[in-house]
Amino acid sequence: MLKPSPDRPSLSDHRTRALPISVIDDLAVSNAPFANGSDAVIWQRDVPAQVTAWLNALSVDALPQDRVILKSMDVSACLNEQFEHKGIALNPALAWLSQDVTRLAKWVEETVNSSFLRMRMEVVTDDACSKFHIDNVVARLICTYRGPGTQLNTASAPDEACLSLPTGDPVLLKGKRWPQSSDSPLRHRSPAIAGTGLTRWLVVLEGCDRAEWMPEYDRTYRDLNLPESN
Repeated sequence: MLKPSPDRPSLSDHRTRALPISVIDDLAVSNAPFANGSDAVIWQRDVPAQVTAWLNALSVDALPQDRVILKSMDVSACLNEQFEHKGIALNPALAWLSQDVTRLAKWVEETVNSSFLRMRMEVVTDDACSKFHIDNVVARLICTYRGPGTQLNTASAPDEACLSLPTGDPVLLKGKRWPQSSDSPLRHRSPAIAGTGLTRWLVVLEGCDRAEWMPEYDRTYRDLNLPESN
């Protein structure tokens, strides 16, 4: 049986209270994640210690990197195949990971009411995306499974006042194209890690209509038939 990681950081501090965010501990209560006016929702939860240890022990070359258009029901199979291509067979930690990303994909799918998702698996060892920004999407979910988590802040606050998410806590963020949204003060960034020897591995999920599909960057999973764009 997989056990939770001990001594996880808490999000219940003054930095959390100063941001336009919500913190949940049960995904079942998040059917309308932004209903209370929050600009981001963080799922505070425990990732099994065995999963964290397994991911941290993998070499950088064994961590998948890809950008795939798919449906939530295909996420688990896609992830398992990604690791299989790296020579890693299905194991309890990978099974948990695949099921977890599937849960997150369904959350995004329901939130943005999209038929298709873009799933990115990213390996980060530098300072990419280390400036605070808002994404030009409807909504985006980021979950860092290895290494330091995403950082949140407001546009007017000093950088050192940012909130660093615990590894394994997903954050669902409103983007610039969220319907009827006013200008949000919330910004996010990747932590600067160049020269530290740290490696981040994260999964990014967002709704993706046919008009947003970029064949020069995206690939479709298996024989996914995308509708023709208007």
